[in-house]
Amino acid sequence: MKRTILTALVAAIGTIGIQAHAQDRTFTDPDGFRAVETSGGYEPANPPLPAGTPADARIITAASIAPASAYPPPLPAASYPRCTAQRRDACLQRK
Repeated sequence: MKRTILTALVAAIGTIGIQAHAQDRTFTDPDGFRAVETSGGYEPANPPLPAGTPADARIITAASIAPASAYPPPLPAASYPRCTAQRRDACLQRK
């Protein structure tokens, strides 16, 4: 009985490794960044800097957008209904 369970366990572990290897995929986003999906997650397909980049090289990155302009707050509604037991979002609390 123990031998059967051990054999089944070894076979299951072997198929998991084969399935994980078969599911590796590569994708490229619209900006041209290429990544490889492995069983451990996503990893870049290429190094961030080209090989042979000197240590004193100046690396310039693009400026990011301010959070206020990247995620603007929603516009206020013309009117808000009173809050009830069923409605708890976008409503007026009693004063």
